[in-house]
Amino acid sequence: MRFRVMLAAVSLALLVGFQPVRAADPAPAKTMITVFVDKGSSSAVTKAINKLHAKMEAEGWTYRDMGVYTEDGDLQGVFVTYVRQQPAP
Repeated sequence: MRFRVMLAAVSLALLVGFQPVRAADPAPAKTMITVFVDKGSSSAVTKAINKLHAKMEAEGWTYRDMGVYTEDGDLQGVFVTYVRQQPAP
């Protein structure tokens, strides 16, 4: 009996708390760009990434992701991805 009362209470709570899914406004479009940084040594790549990050931030881009590219265990470069919101039409 307690199980049925508990089940009924949970079912009622779910029904009362349920709200239909509404279509949201579409999210603003984003522009994405990926830049490959290739400067030789790891310290040179680090400096280049810092300069790139400052430049992109000044232009309104936001850092999104970074991927290190190696070949045979050697650093070849870094892929850095930035995004920016498109202005509404």
